Amino acid sequence: RLASADLGPSDRTGQAQPPEPESFDGLFPNLYDWIYVVGVGEDSGLTFETVNPPLNTGSGFLNPDFAGKAPADCLPATSAAVLLPHFRKVLGEGRPLQFEEEHPVGGRIRNFQTILTPVRNKWGRIHRIAGISRDITALKQAEEQLRHMALHDVLTGLPNRRLLAENLESALARAQRHGHRLALLFLDLDRFKMVNDTLGHAIGDLLLVAVADTLKEIVGDDGMVGRLSGDEFVVLIGAVAADEDQLRVRVDALLAAIRAAFTDSLQTGE
Repeated sequence: RLASADLGPSDRTGQAQPPEPESFDGLFPNLYDWIYVVGVGEDSGLTFETVNPPLNTGSGFLNPDFAGKAPADCLPATSAAVLLPHFRKVLGEGRPLQFEEEHPVGGRIRNFQTILTPVRNKWGRIHRIAGISRDITALKQAEEQLRHMALHDVLTGLPNRRLLAENLESALARAQRHGHRLALLFLDLDRFKMVNDTLGHAIGDLLLVAVADTLKEIVGDDGMVGRLSGDEFVVLIGAVAADEDQLRVRVDALLAAIRAAFTDSLQTGE
């Protein structure tokens, strides 16, 4: 026995007919994207026809009140500078365009992924541009956090071996290009194993963090401090003048500051 299902109204040929527009009522307000339509005039002038906000959103760079207005007249200046060239590109190339953009929202910069699609009339002219924008700020933040974790030491927050290698490669290329020298210092802690064995690894970790903070404070913007592993640290000093004597003076001054900092006891927190 065959079961049948009502797939919607059909014409006399048995072909299913498209649903009436009213059947989509309530659809757009329940989506999580900004959905908007921009009308394109005969003179290529642009006008927002409709702007639908995403579900459960507080604010955005778009606004339902934009309907009937030209984008250049209602968008914030920074958003107009980002979005208008994309509208023009869609009109010029006549094909969909996907891109990421940044807009100020509520005093903060938020990231959006946008798709613009040209809509043609029966004569083939682009008379509308349909836009869908999704707030991907949380995704971007998660990606940045993962990248930071991949390139930094979890305990001290210093660049790890991978990031050190990347920065060293870049520093070497710059030094060769400009005829400069650079310095790479390897430091480790004497008797650190004894600290771990007698006071415990928790105290050892506090000591490593204190050492990392002290080294960062001493080196400052003149270089980069990284942690290789265990109690091994690296200090990279780049953009040093070509004269070897100047390089030696700078390195000696840095080593003297490091020795002075570790002459007295370190404060390792609570």
